[in-house]
This record gives sequence, structure tokens and C-alpha cells, in this order.
Amino acid sequence: MGDIKESTLKMIDAELNKITVYKKGEHQKKRNFGAEEAAADGKPGKKVKEEDPFADLPREDISKKLTSKLMEQFKHKDWKIRKKAGDDVEAILREAKMRIEPNGLVGLMDAMKNGMKDPNKAVVKVYIILLGILAEAIGAPIKQFGKKCFVPMLANLSDKQSLVRDAVINTVNKWSEAINPEFVINYLSVTIQTENPELRTEGLKWITENKDSIKDADTKEMIKPLIACLTDKSKAVREASENLIITVMPIVGYQAFMANMKDFLPAVQQTLKPILEKCKNNSGAGQNAGEGGQAAAQEKAKPVEEEKEPAPVQNSFAKKAVAVKEKEKKREVSKSPVPKPLTTKAAAALAAAEGDDIIIKVLNKKKREQHDLRSKYPLNEVKGDHIEKLQGYCSEAFGLKFHDQMFAKAQDFKKHIECV
Repeated sequence: MGDIKESTLKMIDAELNKITVYKKGEHQKKRNFGAEEAAADGKPGKKVKEEDPFADLPREDISKKLTSKLMEQFKHKDWKIRKKAGDDVEAILREAKMRIEPNGLVGLMDAMKNGMKDPNKAVVKVYIILLGILAEAIGAPIKQFGKKCFVPMLANLSDKQSLVRDAVINTVNKWSEAINPEFVINYLSVTIQTENPELRTEGLKWITENKDSIKDADTKEMIKPLIACLTDKSKAVREASENLIITVMPIVGYQAFMANMKDFLPAVQQTLKPILEKCKNNSGAGQNAGEGGQAAAQEKAKPVEEEKEPAPVQNSFAKKAVAVKEKEKKREVSKSPVPKPLTTKAAAALAAAEGDDIIIKVLNKKKREQHDLRSKYPLNEVKGDHIEKLQGYCSEAFGLKFHDQMFAKAQDFKKHIECV
């Protein structure tokens, strides 16, 4: 060892100090803990959650190391100093062997929250990665900072730089491991409610990829945002929403989605119903999926009844309404415009077309004389068959009473006057 430089020896010692030393047989005992529990139950296939081998190790309080000078660096005008502040905090966490107490971190978390909107993307990326490292170092208690830091960080899922988006996904995964996936799913539901298509797509994809944990999350709060995503202009959002609905529908039931449709416009409802029907068929909603799923299963198994003609209503009010409608129809018929009398030319054209005789009223004497010369039956030569045809027309047009008075045998002029 004499040939090794002193600086190298210090580095080796530092690395060796990071290794946890177990007593003889202790490490193997912890590894076999789950298997022993399963064998004791007589169920070799049962998975038992392994205990954290580092659970008994002490956690360090780093609040004194987060000095006011270090906190001021997070607000510095120079982006390089702001970035260095994040690197310095990470070094403190590494020095504490990634096990710290969640005490005295409010100022640091405020800096993380503000840093999510930093104009320099290099700084934002460092802070996002630092949030993931903090989740590893603190563990489950970091959930108390969910609203303050986790939600603002999710806004960077829509960042144009893929490195920033990837850093967010990695941090989301670390928070999920530190707390539980249900916690992350509930917060990612906020991204679904935004109008940003990139945020919606990434949030929907992550939840779908962790679908095994959806049943333990607050799925009822997802229903309406998921329906709204089906109307998004982005095809990626609509497809991601359909995939997640197929997972959620067996848990909450088809009727839960239909009940949340009432707030949408009727035209939108007509568009969305076939999509939800397709999701229902693809998801097998109702197959052993709780109350909502059972209701959907009963609805699916129910035979479709043939449509029957509606029975006549016996209500007196309904009968009265029908009678009023009938009167209105008759009134409309009576108000229909009466056809205007044909002009001389129109009447002549009609007579020629039908090949029948017709009486034409000609008031002008000269025109009447000219008409008489052209007429098939000149007016100055009235014959018996003319009178018979006239009588037939009158009886059909004006009735028998008028006919009898007009053509009375006694040639009673008084009756003729009554006709006029």
C-alpha cells in the first residue's frame, strides 16, 4: 500500500465507508425473510413484501447544512450559481448516505418549487433530478411536499426539450417508489384536467403503464376528465384516453361514465356514446369489477326487448290534447288558399287540353262576337244539348236546390233572382 498516493487512499476509504457491514448470517436472514413467511403459511407461491434492510439505519438531520448562504444561491442572478446550489445539495445528500430526516426542508422545497419555472433549462433539469434524489433520501414522508413541489414539476412534462421531459418521468418513478403509485396517479390526474395536449398525453400514458395500481387510486375523480380528453383535438390524447378508459371502466362501471356525460352538450354526448360503447366492449366492463362493474355486467347480460308500439294514452288530458291537434289540422285546411278563377286564355287552354266543353265569360261585345265565330257552339244558336250540359254543370257546382231554382219549368224570374 506504500506505493499508493495518499489522495487515492482517502478516496478508497470514503467508498468503503459507504458499504453497510452486517453480522454473520444477518444479511442472509433478511434475504430469506419473505420465503420463511411463505413457508410458514404453507403457500409457497405467495409473495411477501421484503423488509427494507436499511430500515433500522439512522437518518441524518441536514437542516443545519442548508445554510442561509446556500439558500441565497438559489435566487442568484447567475444561472451557473443557481445550478451549483442544486449540485451542492445533492452532495450533502450523498454525504448523508441518502438517508435524511424530513425536518427543516421547507426553505429547500420552496427553492425547488420556484426553480421549476427557471428561465434556464439546465437549472430546471438539475432541480428536477434533485427532487428525485430527495425522494430516495427521505422516503415516504416526502409526500407532505407533494402539492408544493411535485405538482409544479409535472408542468415540465410539456417542455420542448426531451431531456427535461425524461428527467420528469424519472423523478415521477422515484416518487412512486418512495411513496406508492396511487399517490402519483392521484396527482397525475391533475395533468389530465389541463388543456395542454402534451401534459395530457404523458399523464395518461404513465397512469396506463401503472394500471395495476389504478384500483387503489381515486378513480372517480378521473371519469369526467377522461371523457373530456376524448374531445381533445390531439389524436394522441384521444387514443391515450381510450386506452386508460378501457382500464378504468371495469373498476368504476360503465354507468359511472354515462352519469358524468350530463354536463356535456347533447351533440357531444351523441359523439361520445359510441366511443364509450367500444371501450366497454374492449374492457369487458362488469366482469368481477365491483359494484359498478357488476351493474354493467347485468346490463350487458339483459336481453334486448323488441320495441313495442306505444299503448294509447287513457289520460283525459291527453285525449283533449289530441282533439285540439285535430281541430288545428282542420283549421289549417280551411285556411288553405282558394285557387283564383281562371282567366279567359287559361280557361280556353284548359278546355283544349281536356277536350271538354267549358263556359267562358266574355264581357267585351266585339271579343264575344269574334269568340262566337270561333266557338264550337255559337251563343246565338243555343241548342237543347247546350242547356242539358249547363244544367249538369250547375247541379255539380252549386247543388240541386240551385239547379231547381235556376231551371224552373214555370220560368219564374223571382226564383232566378234568388239564384243571383
